[in-house]
Formats: sequence, C-alpha cells, structure tokens
Amino acid sequence: MLQTLTPSAADSPPYSHTPPTVAELAAAQEIVKEHRLTLVITGWSSRELLSSVLQRFPDNLLGNILAIPDKDSLDPGELDCLRDDFPALTILSTRFGGGEGRRLKLAMRHAIQSDCEILVTLNAAAGHAPEYLARLLAPMREPDVALVIASRLPDHADTIPNPHRWNLRAATSLQNKLLKCSLGDPHSGYRAYRAATLAALPFEFNSDRSVMEAELVIQHLIVQHRIEEVPVPASPGPDDRRRGLIYALQNLRTVLRALANRLHLVYHPKFDLEEAKPSYSFKSAPGSLHQYIIRRHGHGKGKVADVGAGSAGVSQSLHEAGSSVVAIDHRRPDHELPFDYIEADLDQDFGSIIHESLEGPADTLLALDVIEHLQRPEHGIAEIHRGLSPGGTLVASTANIAYLPIRLSLALGQFNYGKRGILDVTHCRLFTIRSFCRALESQGFRIDHIRGFGPPIRDTIGDSFVLRWLDRIAGGLAWIWPSMFSFQFLVEATCLDSAQDLPGNAQS
Repeated sequence: MLQTLTPSAADSPPYSHTPPTVAELAAAQEIVKEHRLTLVITGWSSRELLSSVLQRFPDNLLGNILAIPDKDSLDPGELDCLRDDFPALTILSTRFGGGEGRRLKLAMRHAIQSDCEILVTLNAAAGHAPEYLARLLAPMREPDVALVIASRLPDHADTIPNPHRWNLRAATSLQNKLLKCSLGDPHSGYRAYRAATLAALPFEFNSDRSVMEAELVIQHLIVQHRIEEVPVPASPGPDDRRRGLIYALQNLRTVLRALANRLHLVYHPKFDLEEAKPSYSFKSAPGSLHQYIIRRHGHGKGKVADVGAGSAGVSQSLHEAGSSVVAIDHRRPDHELPFDYIEADLDQDFGSIIHESLEGPADTLLALDVIEHLQRPEHGIAEIHRGLSPGGTLVASTANIAYLPIRLSLALGQFNYGKRGILDVTHCRLFTIRSFCRALESQGFRIDHIRGFGPPIRDTIGDSFVLRWLDRIAGGLAWIWPSMFSFQFLVEATCLDSAQDLPGNAQS
C-alpha cells in the first residue's frame, strides 16, 4: 500500500478532510507504473518554498520533476542544493522567462518534448495540498479523460479564506453560465493533463499571465475533451489572495473573447479549435437574413438566379415556392438538388450562364455575401447586371465593416482577420453601406431598400431564452440604425436599362 508523506507540524495546513482512499492510492500507483509521469511546479521563487512543497508529495508517486521559478537567474548554489535533495528534479532556469503563463507554457512544452504521458501541474503559491496527488491521478485510469482538476469548491471551500473564496465562486459561476458548463473550480492551479491531448492544443498562443490555465480549460471545452474534478483542499498564501479580483476580471475578459471568437467578431488561433463548418451556411432563425428573403421573395413567381449560392438553402426554398431557379458557385454541394446548380468561377464572366440556364435574364438575382469575396467586385456587379432583366430586382448582402464592435476594436488598435465573419480572410473587399451602394449605383442599379441584420446569435450559439432576446435586441438595433449596428446588411435594387436595352438597338 502506498503511503502519503506527512508534513511537519510547522508546515502542515489545518486540513481535516478525508485523504486519498486505498482505491485511489492503488489506481495512482498503477498509473505511475504504466505511464511516464512529469510533475511541473510553478509559483515559487525560493529554495525553501519549493523544497517544502516537494517533501509533501507521495514519494512513490513522483516521476520526473520540472520546476520553473517565478523570477529569473536564481542563486546557482541554492539550485544545486535542491538537485542533491531531489535527484529527479530539473530546474528550468530562465533569463527572460516572462509572466506566469509563459513560464508554465515553457515547462509544459519541455515536458511534452521529453515524451511524458501524464503531466501534473502545481502552482506552489496557491496552497493546494500536494498530499492528494493520488486522488488527482486516479481518474486517469479512464483513457478518455484528458484533464483532471483539483477542485477547491465546493467540497473544500472552508479551506479558502474570504474574500478569495467569493472571487473564485463569482468567476466560476459566470464562466459556467457563459460557456454552458458545470465545472466546480476551473481556476485551480493543481491539475493532471493527458500529454497527447494537451500537445494537440495551441496553448502557445495562450496568455502569458496566470489566466493561461483558464484558457486551457476553455480549449478543452471547445474540443469537448472529457474533464473530471476531484475534491482537494487548499490554503492560499497572502499573495495569491490579493490577486483574486484581478484574476477574476482577466478571466471574464478571456471568456468573453472566446465567445466573441465563436461569433466571429474577433479571431485568435488559441480558440480556433472547432471542426470546419460550411463557409456559408443556411440561417433558420426567424430574424435571420435568409428567412427575411424567403418571406419577402418566396412568392413563387419568375426566374431566380442565386449567385454564390453555397449550400443552396435559399435557392431550395424559392424553388419549392414555385420559382424557376438556377444556382451558381465555384463548388457544387454534395447533396442532390432539383434545379440547375452550375459550377463557375465568379471572378470570370457568368452573366451568359444565367441566360443559358434560364433561357433569358433573371427576374430576381440573389448575391448573398458573395461580392466581397470577388477579386474584382465591380466586374462581378457588371456581370450581375448582365444576368438581370431591365426592371429586375437585385437582392445583395454583405458584411458591415462599420459595425460598432469593429469600430471599437479599431479605436483600441485591434484588427484581426479570421476564418469567418466580417473580417473573413477570404474577403477581398470590405464595405460600408455607403460604399456598397455606390458600387451598385455605378454599375446601373437604383437602390430601393436597405435592411440591417444583427449577428446570427441563434444560428451560431444557441436558442435559449436569453439568446433569443439578445438576437431580437441586436436585430432591432440593426433595423433602427443599420450603418452602426448591423453585422450584415441587405440591399434591394432595381436593374436599370443598359445601352443594349434602349429602343432601336439591334440586340433589343
């Protein structure tokens, strides 16, 4: 049976909680035998603190030990003394280490490159009980467990003094609501990671501050890795208590950034972990742009051309309403369609394709979120004019570069392209409402109607009561002031006569 080292009376915190069980000790021993374990200790700057923490670990559960100090260039003599006391210890000395998060990232990458399989991290300053290592390792018996967190809340909340406990609970409750999870203590600095899954995460992009570990939890949640929590007491030191409020604010900012990244309002590769989705998906929420078009133009009359049709959801609805439809895009969707879907390079001439398929010009032409992707938008608009009959209706939409969050980001010096959204990396031209209307007018269109739409909250995030109301509020603001509050906007315009359409022209 494994034995847990007992700290001296001077160092022992007032823990009165149940230590690891016999089953947990046996499971931990089995894990250590079958997997290469590395312990990473951060949050220390003196030999005394590191030594006292290491002495409290179960000696027969330890594998390799990596310790990276909070300050650069410690006294070499002190480090040599530590190595004599703990032969498995490696001190990762730094000259320019950076913040807490950066030091932890360096140690993690070092451990992964050393072929460890289970990686345990402990922040020495946070006061977690090292004696509970067996409880932390035991869930790793399940091969699909990627992360185990030593939770101080709620089972051991009494070991944490106020107001530090309040800050932790507030940050945890808010994060759970925003991210739709139910973690007990996602901010704990005592954890066990499965190295293989950790290595697949882009944690090098994480913050150099202490919030880096909170970002790791969010990354595990995004990719739906299994997270387990085990109760472990803690007795945080004065420095860790004082930074509680600052950490809570930093964590809130991180959670909001992750949500904004999911909405494609901002972009950062650390949260770019979701599986690839269609670049242009059909929107089903009642207040979405697609449903608005179907309600307004789904009367089942005339010929309709859908340029840049994507998955052809709108085209399908108009076809079912009775319209004669042709869809055009650079790639045909995989599913079968009951109308013509023509693959074509939209940067080349495509007006004649519409005429051939519909046996004449279209009465209504849809160009939904496609003009901004063209290398020559003016040429594309001219081809759209060619494909429409005089007096026909153009229904065109694009993203609004003057959207309020983008304006605020620019004011703060931020301009980040992403995979989707307003600043999609595939956008060749960015438009405001005015510049888009000018581009259409210059190619022979008369602007009849402009309508703004908010971000697709319900189609992108979820359909809860709160999200439905946020979707309605965002849509209402976009309708009232589209140039400021619209995430994307729709322009309906009339196709005016061209020179070829004038009476007496040989082609008329």
